[in-house]
Amino acid sequence: MGFQVQFYRKSHNYGKALDFDFHGFVPNKNDRNVVVYVVWGIQERDMSSCHFSDSRCTGTERMDPTFDPNTMEAQLALKVILYVVLTWCGAFLPPTKK
Repeated sequence: MGFQVQFYRKSHNYGKALDFDFHGFVPNKNDRNVVVYVVWGIQERDMSSCHFSDSRCTGTERMDPTFDPNTMEAQLALKVILYVVLTWCGAFLPPTKK
């Protein structure tokens, strides 16, 4: 394991962020399992309420008022992404020729 030089107090936001970066991403037995969320209809998170050095602030979510899941483009995008994801994970395989 590596050695970490402490520049900031552990209670300082930068100290917390450095500690999290150094100790928070240790590989374990669950690293092969990945959960993927595919989301439509949201905008970039509003981070205006967060201090720039607060590493744990997630801001607030904003919905896209112009998003319509019933359009042909949205339905096609959903169909394509599901096909790609299911094919990639092996849950859906195209029929094989005999």
